[in-house]
Amino acid sequence: MDVAVEDVTNEAFPKCLELESIQKKYNWEPGSLYNLGCGNNKLKGFLNIDINSGCNPDKIIDFEIIPWDLPDNSADVILLYHVLEHLGETTKQFLSIIKELYRISRHNSTIWITVPYPLHSHFRHDPTHVRSVTPTTMSMFSQRNCDNYVQNNLPNTPLAHITGVDFEVLNWTYKWDNEAIRLYKNKGIIKENEPLEQYAHTLNNLAEELTMTIRVQKIVLH
Repeated sequence: MDVAVEDVTNEAFPKCLELESIQKKYNWEPGSLYNLGCGNNKLKGFLNIDINSGCNPDKIIDFEIIPWDLPDNSADVILLYHVLEHLGETTKQFLSIIKELYRISRHNSTIWITVPYPLHSHFRHDPTHVRSVTPTTMSMFSQRNCDNYVQNNLPNTPLAHITGVDFEVLNWTYKWDNEAIRLYKNKGIIKENEPLEQYAHTLNNLAEELTMTIRVQKIVLH
C-alpha cells in the first residue's frame, strides 16, 4: 500500500511516534510498522525488534546477520532511533544493512532515522558508535543522485548503483545542544538570531542529534 510520504513528513518527530491517529489517517496495514533496534522504547502499533531479549521485543533479530527474518516489501514505516550508528563497522556490513532495509520496505514507504551528530561528544565518546550517518551519507543511496555523479564525472561513490537501492532524503532536522549554543554566543562566534544550521558542519557539539526522513522508491529508473 502506497503511503503519502510527503504528507507524513509534516508530522513532527518524535510526535510521529504517536501512531494511533496517524496510522488510521494513512491507512497503514497492521504489521507494516517496524521499530528496529527498539531497546526499551517499544511503541504501540509497531513490530518492536531488537537483538537483546532482555528488553522483551516482539521479535529478536541481529541486524548484522543477513538476511533478516522479515518478508520482502512488508514495511510501510521503519523507525531507526539511535540504531544505525551502532551497526556496520565495516563497509561490507553497512552496505548489507542498507540493502536489507530496502528489501523489506515497500515502494513509497517512509524510513525515519535518528542518529547522534558526528561532531558531538555523544557520538565520539561511546565505544559502541562505529559509524557516522548523515544526510550526505544517505543521499549516496539515491539512484537520481548517482546518475548525476556518473554523468558529470563526480568523485562521489555511486552507492545506489552498487547496491541496487533507491532512497530519497526528503528532509532532516537537528536537535541542538543548548549549552553549546550559549557558550558560542557568549564568545561571539554565533550572533543572536543567526540560523544555527550554517554552523552545524563546523562547530563541535552544536548539533546533538539528527533526524532524517527518507522515502523508498522501487520503480526501476534504468
